[in-house]
Amino acid sequence: EYPGDWHNGDCCGQCTDRCEAAMAGEAPAPAPAPAPAPAPAPLPDGDWDCAQLPASGFYRMQQKQGMNYVDAHTSADHNSVTRTLQDNPSQWWYLQGVGALGDQVYTLQQVGTNEATANGRYLDAHESASNDYRVVTRTDQDNDSQRWHFTMVDTNTFTLNHGVNMRFLDAHVGSNDGQLVTRDEQDNDSQKWVLTPLSEAEDQEAGGFIAAA
Repeated sequence: EYPGDWHNGDCCGQCTDRCEAAMAGEAPAPAPAPAPAPAPAPLPDGDWDCAQLPASGFYRMQQKQGMNYVDAHTSADHNSVTRTLQDNPSQWWYLQGVGALGDQVYTLQQVGTNEATANGRYLDAHESASNDYRVVTRTDQDNDSQRWHFTMVDTNTFTLNHGVNMRFLDAHVGSNDGQLVTRDEQDNDSQKWVLTPLSEAEDQEAGGFIAAA
């Protein structure tokens, strides 16, 4: 049923195409589909929506190409590498925001070791080609070599730029022990990193490791 006396032309002044189609016994045209949501972008004042950035906390981090996990040796030059899942604190990382949220800068600390002891060393990188720009862990230096600029490229997925030179975090895939390095921009999955928060129980354990580091 429709409002008003349709047979007498009483459409309450609303005889649109849809009304006329209904009066003629035709199915009304479907409503237009809503426009897709826009991609995340900086807010007009230059600040960034916090939904585009990870909260400070504990995560596993995987290279999108191959989905291996960021890990690090605990001896020699403490090279950072990728590995298959080991389910131990060596693959847990503590992200701590540095400065204002809009700066998009974090430090990353390796939470523990394969033996489930505290670690707390910071993700860092060599700055020369002679060292292949290898990524390593170091004790706290409080400088840009241990700071990483995050940019969201997909859900829970980011590129990371080294604070001293803005080179992109990358890693060898299938060779060179999965060594993490920094490289110029390549715009591929080798330079994209997926963050997954730890479970509640793991989060509590990780907090104890960082407090003890």
